[in-house]
Amino acid sequence: MKIRENIKLYVKYASVCTQSIMQYKLSFFLMIIARFILAFCELIAIKFLFTGFTQIKGYTYGDVLLCFSIIQMSFTFAELFGNGFKAFSGTEWSRKVGG
Repeated sequence: MKIRENIKLYVKYASVCTQSIMQYKLSFFLMIIARFILAFCELIAIKFLFTGFTQIKGYTYGDVLLCFSIIQMSFTFAELFGNGFKAFSGTEWSRKVGG
């Protein structure tokens, strides 16, 4: 039963966060564009790195891209599902309260 309550609380929290982000639509779309540009620039950097080399310690271009994409997806999911929870930590809250 406790798990259901926690899931309901998380869904409510996610809904509130989404509503607050979508309140400023231009900022939201600019943030999405900036994140795509950042990811694209990282891909270009890997491509430039492999123009001079065929392998790095036995890893080919495809191996490095696979590793990069898995890491990128894991950070994206972590940010998607856990963004904002650091504000609930004790140290963050105590600084705001003044304790």
